[in-house]
Amino acid sequence: MAETCAQLRGCRPKPCLLLAAATTPNCPRPPPFLLGSLSTGGPAARRFIFYSITGVNSERKGGGGGMKSFWEKVSTEIAVVEKMYAELDLERRKRGTVDGAVGDGSEGHHSLGAASAEAQKRLVRKLDSVERTLSARRNRKRYRRGVPTDLRPKVWMVVSGALRQKMLKKGTYQRYLRSVDEIVEDIRAFEEIEQDWEELQRDLDMVEQVQLEKEGGGDGSDGDEHDQSGNGETTGGGRPSGKYFRPSQSTAAINSSGKSTKEMRDIFKQIDTDAPRVLQDLPRFQEGGHGRESLRRILRTFCWETKFNGYSQWIGLIGGLYVEVVDNEEDAFWMLYALLHNICPPTFFTSLDAFRVDLLILQELFRQRIPDATQRLETLQMSVDKYAGRWFLSMYIRTLPLDVSKLFHVC
Repeated sequence: MAETCAQLRGCRPKPCLLLAAATTPNCPRPPPFLLGSLSTGGPAARRFIFYSITGVNSERKGGGGGMKSFWEKVSTEIAVVEKMYAELDLERRKRGTVDGAVGDGSEGHHSLGAASAEAQKRLVRKLDSVERTLSARRNRKRYRRGVPTDLRPKVWMVVSGALRQKMLKKGTYQRYLRSVDEIVEDIRAFEEIEQDWEELQRDLDMVEQVQLEKEGGGDGSDGDEHDQSGNGETTGGGRPSGKYFRPSQSTAAINSSGKSTKEMRDIFKQIDTDAPRVLQDLPRFQEGGHGRESLRRILRTFCWETKFNGYSQWIGLIGGLYVEVVDNEEDAFWMLYALLHNICPPTFFTSLDAFRVDLLILQELFRQRIPDATQRLETLQMSVDKYAGRWFLSMYIRTLPLDVSKLFHVC
């Protein structure tokens, strides 16, 4: 293999590692560091190309346009943004302003004076510049080759828009957590009241039955004075009918997200059931790992704050991936927030209308691009929803190896 490599390069033989790939004969874009190729004939013609892994690695490690230099530049730029924000936050604390958010002085933001306002504008411009760099189409191939592990949390925060949300709403997540704690207390009180009313209802029913038996009313079949219709009229004992003694969703408190305490209780119970099941193979989410509790708080806070109703286990799965990648609870929350407020349709995981539309689009693309395979699948009665549903709802977390699904998310 080394001799073949040397002949193709026209140089002295020396040990060399090769990569090989198969393409169509007329592939218009040969890979970099091409050493040579072999082609086969016939209807299944293929072109086998060979290129130097040494050359690819040298591109990643050095050179003005290399992978390493690009990611080093990105790391430096993000560090500058973080430093500028830290300085602005320190100025805010010195002046004693209540909110550290970066904003324009509107609701939720506070003026920091002329000098700080200018620093605030510089910070926003710098963040815009970093976002443009990472969002450029020419850099997408760099994502597909993988973001360096140590940079992955910061890059994901920038490209998703989560870093901007975090800066715009500094301190908001902590306030959300306090509000969720209040909701949890409301749920406990609601359940205690509900239990007390059930016990009281049973006691009153027993007293009423004993009273009827003493009065000779038997089972109360002729009790005109004893209303059992549950329409709100009083019974012979002078109390409302049973159903009005049970707290219901209509009487439960409505929190600031527009959901009743009963609704939040049902959602929180589902979250408590799902959180221990997410990414169980990872140490962070195993028994005793801090990932479970972080994910539970993130999902509770998100479902309390969110503008749309409902909860789906797929949201928990995606939130778990973000906890694994960034290993920071607040950052993972803002990444989930950015995804489901700014990127995906709000109802993608709940009403499933947008999900069905995406399946129809994928089916039409299959018919246009791979008609033979599509026809074969349809002959086998394999509709697109039978195999692609999990792709979309789990965003490939359940269908691809975790390291591969990370590439999809950053792209």
